[in-house]
Amino acid sequence: MERRIWRTLLLVSILAFARGVSAQDGGVPTITVRVDDKAGVQGALLNIAKARATEVFAMSGIRIEWIDGKQAARQKVSAAYMILIMAEAPAKLKAAMEQLGTDVMGQGAPSVGRAYIYYDRVVAFRPVPPRDIPSTLGDVMAHELGHLILPPGHSPVGIMRPTINMRSRRVETFSESEATEIHSRLRTRSAE
Repeated sequence: MERRIWRTLLLVSILAFARGVSAQDGGVPTITVRVDDKAGVQGALLNIAKARATEVFAMSGIRIEWIDGKQAARQKVSAAYMILIMAEAPAKLKAAMEQLGTDVMGQGAPSVGRAYIYYDRVVAFRPVPPRDIPSTLGDVMAHELGHLILPPGHSPVGIMRPTINMRSRRVETFSESEATEIHSRLRTRSAE
């Protein structure tokens, strides 16, 4: 009997975590992110990139729930944050209109909660030492999500630096002050 109770408690705990306990309940702050992949990123690569971005946020005590754009549209799910992975032609046009340098791989639009990822630039990125595409894509996704939540600007260290850290392959996260700010903003948002 006692074993059954423990199993039930464990199952309830797992389900509560999977559903995203709100920050108001004292749980882990959770953000839902819609991903619209217009570039046709291979599923396995996109999953690895999302896992990397998830790890970046998890290191600061924030959980991400991902939802595919088509699934969100079918289920009429509204997400506060959206990542649009742009196909090459529209990405080139947008980058030219915005007069972005060729090293810019993403751009955040906090006023609408949308991040644009220039996937052709992520693929073309050939750093020394080499870096794989899914890790780079995941870092760009996490960085741009950071721009959607945090005040404007960059940081000298961590995931919010203006360029990718080429000296390290480890997962970088937000600074302590950035993590505190994200938690505060998510609490405020969930209270609205």
